[in-house]
Amino acid sequence: MRFDGRCVVITGGIGELGFAVAEALARRGARVALLDREDAGAAVARLRDAGYEAVGVRADVSDEAQVEAAIATAAARWGGLDGLVNNAGAFIGFKSARETSAAEWNRVFAVDACGSFLCARAALPWLEKSGRGRIVNIGSDSSDAGTPGLLAHLSAKGAVASLTRGLASEFGAFGISVNAVIPGLFESRRSRQEAPAFIWERERERQALRDRNTRVEDVVGPVLMLLSDYAARVTGQCIHVNSGSRYA
Repeated sequence: MRFDGRCVVITGGIGELGFAVAEALARRGARVALLDREDAGAAVARLRDAGYEAVGVRADVSDEAQVEAAIATAAARWGGLDGLVNNAGAFIGFKSARETSAAEWNRVFAVDACGSFLCARAALPWLEKSGRGRIVNIGSDSSDAGTPGLLAHLSAKGAVASLTRGLASEFGAFGISVNAVIPGLFESRRSRQEAPAFIWERERERQALRDRNTRVEDVVGPVLMLLSDYAARVTGQCIHVNSGSRYA
């Protein structure tokens, strides 16, 4: 699976999953733009030191003007845009409904749901020109599982799944596919630090594949597939990566 000459923007690009996607794409010939609200300089340097083509663009995905400018900057850097991975997300930790403030709720929706919409809309003219445009949104299996303590997160990610289907219906007219990868609980620095023990135990008990937990690289593979020519006729789909803890 190669992506030679293709330009892909990854939002939340310096996070663990975002960077893993960017690195995997770059290793396969893609030119990657790491879009993040924090400085991506160190992450970009790692990729360039390995001989890959990469650039950092700074933006808060919940800010319309910043998104438009960042996507335009990334596309202008290499003369176009072929893919977008909407990975950016706001996480407020595990909180009950009683503990979650309206401001926290709105922030999560602004980044996860509205941010994905804004980035997709800004990328539309570039992806249309590409002739092989792909959008992959990152959802969460918690939106189907109703995981306790994640009400804002699972609600926003549920919106991302609906957004995926809606965008697929609209953007198909421009030759652009839109899909989502829906991870279950997977091993990452944040999940190990913040997910309560009972969540891990419950997830493992429900898994059909019980030899190990899902890992970051298990999520990266389906993202790459959906960006590739192998998925040229796949759109509007939510691909669940959860070791069989639930079946969509």
